[in-house]
Amino acid sequence: MPAEYKLQVKNAAGSVQAELYGEGGASGSAARGGFLYVSCAKGLNVPGEIDVVLNATSDAAQYLVDKAQLSLYRRWPELGVDWYSFFSAIVRDDMREMDDDGVELLSVRAYGPLHMLGWRATAYPSGTSNKTTWSAQAVEKVVKDIVTTNFTTSATTGNGRDRNGTSAATVNGYTVTIETNSNRGASIELNAARVSCLRAIQDALSTAGTGDVDLIQTGPATFDFRFYPLRGSDKTSGASAVIFDPSLQNMRRPKLARARSEEQTAIIVAGGGQGVRRAVVVRTGTNYSTTNDIEYVANGATTTGGSTSTSVLNGIGDKEKTKRRMRAQLEYEILQTPAALLDVDYSLGDLVLARYAGQTFTQQIAGVSTSWKAGELEDLRVEVRDYGA
Repeated sequence: MPAEYKLQVKNAAGSVQAELYGEGGASGSAARGGFLYVSCAKGLNVPGEIDVVLNATSDAAQYLVDKAQLSLYRRWPELGVDWYSFFSAIVRDDMREMDDDGVELLSVRAYGPLHMLGWRATAYPSGTSNKTTWSAQAVEKVVKDIVTTNFTTSATTGNGRDRNGTSAATVNGYTVTIETNSNRGASIELNAARVSCLRAIQDALSTAGTGDVDLIQTGPATFDFRFYPLRGSDKTSGASAVIFDPSLQNMRRPKLARARSEEQTAIIVAGGGQGVRRAVVVRTGTNYSTTNDIEYVANGATTTGGSTSTSVLNGIGDKEKTKRRMRAQLEYEILQTPAALLDVDYSLGDLVLARYAGQTFTQQIAGVSTSWKAGELEDLRVEVRDYGA
């Protein structure tokens, strides 16, 4: 028996108003409906989305209104996987159309909770400490400052914001709380004035190189903003280890590539000062040798405000040498097997191992997408990315 899907629509009070099934199933006390197609994509530090198509005359259609909550559930009875929440999102877009047979269809798109971070901008003047500019601050503090000063009762004109950011302590009817800051993650510098809060947070995480964020639902209309050094569990060793390998029949079409032409092993960092007085440091990568000597110049003056500190410039060089070294890249398709099932043995954010051609890679489950339409099996895809230096 193949995997099955159902959808629940909830109002702001958390009550289930409608249930929609792609296959047969009990309707409970909610309005019953069916859908013709559903797809879902989710990933790390991006909103993700759910798309669903149903008959426009369905009893459930009336509840798929702007900012309603839509949850996708999945089960696979044959492998002992009962209904579980695959992804939840907030309805925003819809389209009604008529097909060639005169049947009216309703298409709805809902976006994951991180979408809400785009509802506000970092609406303070540039150069405002801990609101639009940060220097040598832990990335966790930076991203939590952004949310605190734009989504809570701190988001006021009295606090220097361009306009009040909340109404009755909510944003569009939703309350955002913030997990206590623990100053985790890399120390970064960031300038982000009057840009989307979601973009500013993504830029901060990209600058840090590690760390993930999410909005976790803690009440019917309440979401808690959280930072994770790792959004998942380390499943690279021990009894819970997850390994993808062609010999285990859970890896298909592996492709191992080495793009040596893109590697740069000798990093020249030019800092503050002018001419012969300009501060310069050189850092060499782990793959550097006299027969693998390829230069890259990093402008440390721009990124540090003109620093001449050797330790600061060395830090820039170390980041660049890691970023620019040649890494073998392994691409493959993950297959679902009883010994390695998505959301049973591994989930989004987990660290796993991949083996091919005598090499072992530590990778992170970075994205999951699925789709189903009437008369077909699910199309489930899992994406991975290399993890670590």
